[in-house]
Amino acid sequence: MSNKKQKVILKFKNDAFVEQLKSLLLKTGSVKVGGLGIFEIRKIPAREAYNVGSGKMFLLDEHNKLAFKPTKKIKDVIQDYDGDN
Repeated sequence: MSNKKQKVILKFKNDAFVEQLKSLLLKTGSVKVGGLGIFEIRKIPAREAYNVGSGKMFLLDEHNKLAFKPTKKIKDVIQDYDGDN
């Protein structure tokens, strides 16, 4: 990102929205936020990976990943964004 563009950082350390989102994700596995999109927890299976530094293969354990799928309206806004305010 260039220095000319502003960075917007949202801090949700102890925010009620984030706490509710966390709680619902852990309970149900996915949360739909109207007008924004769907947050969901996906299980990623164990797999072999390559360490570029050492050149050795190693095993990545199975883990969970937080995924977000935006609504079509949000996708369109992002696609139409030209970088100017």
